[in-house]
Amino acid sequence: MPQSFFHAPRSPLLADPTTTTTSQSNKNEWLKMPDNTGTKRYSHQAWCSACRQLTFHGHVANWKRYAWLWTALGTAAMLAALRVMVSTSVSCWQAAAAAACVARLVVRRGREAFQCQRCCRLTLRCRSCTEAMATVNHGSKWLPGSDECLACQTGTSWSTIARQPKRMQSQDKGASRFDQYAPPRPDTTVKPLVDGEAFFEACADAIEQAESSIYMSFWHMSDKIYLRRRREHRESNNNNALDDRHRFDMMLKRKAQQGVQVYILLWKEKSRKFWLDNFSAEMAETMQALHPNIHVIRHGHPAWGMTLWSHHQKFVVVDELVAIVGGFDVCLGRYDTPAHELWDVSDASDNHERQTWPGIDYYNPHVRRPESVRPFFRDCIDRSRVHRMPWHDVDVLVDGQAAHDVARTFVQRWNHHADRVDRAQPRIVPHPYQHRPAPSVGTCVAQVVRSQAEWSGETNRTDCSLYEAHVRMIELAQHFIYIENQYFACSMAGNVVRNQIGHALLNKLREMIRAKRTFRVIFMVPQPEETGEGALAILHWLYRSVNRGGSSLLERLAAEFPSVDLNEYIGFYCLRTHALLPSDKTKAVTENIYLHSKLMIVDDNTAIVSSANLNDRSLLGDRDSEIGVVWEDTTLVESVLNGERVQVSANVRAFRLALWREHLGFDDDSDGEVKKQGAESLWDVCDSRVFHGIWNDTARRNSAIYEAVFPTIPSDRHTTLRAFKSSGGLQVPAPCSGDVELLSGVRGKLVLHPIRFMLHDHIETQLEKFIGHRSCQ
Repeated sequence: MPQSFFHAPRSPLLADPTTTTTSQSNKNEWLKMPDNTGTKRYSHQAWCSACRQLTFHGHVANWKRYAWLWTALGTAAMLAALRVMVSTSVSCWQAAAAAACVARLVVRRGREAFQCQRCCRLTLRCRSCTEAMATVNHGSKWLPGSDECLACQTGTSWSTIARQPKRMQSQDKGASRFDQYAPPRPDTTVKPLVDGEAFFEACADAIEQAESSIYMSFWHMSDKIYLRRRREHRESNNNNALDDRHRFDMMLKRKAQQGVQVYILLWKEKSRKFWLDNFSAEMAETMQALHPNIHVIRHGHPAWGMTLWSHHQKFVVVDELVAIVGGFDVCLGRYDTPAHELWDVSDASDNHERQTWPGIDYYNPHVRRPESVRPFFRDCIDRSRVHRMPWHDVDVLVDGQAAHDVARTFVQRWNHHADRVDRAQPRIVPHPYQHRPAPSVGTCVAQVVRSQAEWSGETNRTDCSLYEAHVRMIELAQHFIYIENQYFACSMAGNVVRNQIGHALLNKLREMIRAKRTFRVIFMVPQPEETGEGALAILHWLYRSVNRGGSSLLERLAAEFPSVDLNEYIGFYCLRTHALLPSDKTKAVTENIYLHSKLMIVDDNTAIVSSANLNDRSLLGDRDSEIGVVWEDTTLVESVLNGERVQVSANVRAFRLALWREHLGFDDDSDGEVKKQGAESLWDVCDSRVFHGIWNDTARRNSAIYEAVFPTIPSDRHTTLRAFKSSGGLQVPAPCSGDVELLSGVRGKLVLHPIRFMLHDHIETQLEKFIGHRSCQ
């Protein structure tokens, strides 16, 4: 029986207060959680009349929030005291006492505010109806005693509610694995969605089944994205054309007309002209114009100027019963199939409905990014000459209470943002989970984990449970760790980086090497999608974490175990594909498949899929907001690991095998040479016949072929940027100067990651000098 992730003790790596924020309870005091904003918070249970549910409230005494008011009142009191002293015989201490009374009233008013963790509404407790935590309707006067209680409809005075010290916990029954708002949820259906075709189809199915509400949160969103593009959906519509009924904006409009309330949260990007434009302003305007039942809020970090912290949570929730969570945005460039095609050249190029990737949905950021989403169906690159960039990503669909936990996160954020940036938007009243009979009950235990702080929607603490889940999964690994992630920057890159993911991997590899146990770490990380300064910044932190700078992961292992072949324990890989030119079948092009997935699988027992990258921005909790799902399957099946018969999670193993079959070419091998080996050949990741004979052999063979046919692509041969540039490495597409016939030997999409690329150069960019190392990683 494998050790369950949900019953493991807390990681000692996370005890360091610099790496995570945890609460400390005291039997004689309220729960105090100081932070860096000068705010003290307390927590107790109460009934909130805003959401009408029993929940925990943070008692807020925010000194900075009303500092301007207190300063103004204090100054006025001092001037009044001086005037009184001059015109009357009032003594100095009497005037000071009067000023203190005024200040006390102000401070009392600030201290008696409470914030509901469910709905994020500020509430007060009315002395006239002490059984309710009541919202207030402020009268003409600001001071206490002039507010109207919405519960008893009378003007009243207010009091605090704390009577007994209590530890903040979930309002739901059951303990939370990471002292987080959502506990593990049994009987959950978990369905991984690999690549855009599966994700977009699942979104379309969920939207069509919506009856009351649709919640969406995206980092980037485009309105005119077709969710269904399969051939079977086209055959009934004018000779295989795309159907506007399956377009994202039209589907939401149709549901809104049926009475479904649609709520969309978008990240409000800053410094659009200098850094990044996700077109969120245009999207908010366009979507809200479709129907009054479609509501959109744009929210960004409140700091002035160019800040890089973003809302990176990406999910769709329908009726609070089905949720889709992971790395996908519904936006341009994300739709793809397991084949990862490079070309989409139709005979009728002026008719976007006959294309799989119409308009700016067909793009390659190495060549050009769209400058506008209007008009959407006008190409931004010449699709007859320039190929698209393929996209690999993963989401996960969950139902039941796990989906309701994702919905609670949305409600919390929506009300939080509405109170701060758009008070005209309606507030959402959260509803308790209502079980609905389903055709079948899921067999997985799933938990929603997050990165979220006060600025991004949390009520009274920093939630970094997503980070804790990653570290604990690594520490529990006994056979292998499989990782796919867009970025990797850990504390081994230097003191400026705080997350301990690299140290967790280091400790695990040390343990296995000393025990002389076979153990594999398979790390998939892409070559940058960005170009220029952006690409160099990403490579800088990746390489300093992996094999450069003196304290990186591989350097420390090599120094500690000089006689050990580290290739037996850890490897780094990426994805690449190729295609012949449509106009000249004797020439070919190649492109890296942008690996945007954020997942980890351990021992075929536990898996996590999220929106979080492996860097400080995503993991520390007080920077980017993130969300993910970690799960195990209670249905165990027999497998083989390290030559031993073991029990593993059926759902998790099937998920890994689906990924590996795509990467290794098991699904697209025409002659059946690989396919005939069957799924069992990939069970034992520790077996050298699998790790070296299939996985590494495929990656090495594919890499050698691509470097022979396309010698200018990034490789370990280019140890300096000058050598890379002199070989023509900045050309897009990469020139094809080798024998195209060699490409017939490529199997799947797997290649070795060139971790020795620019090994002899110190990569430091002007971008980092301008905005600082902290923001770049």
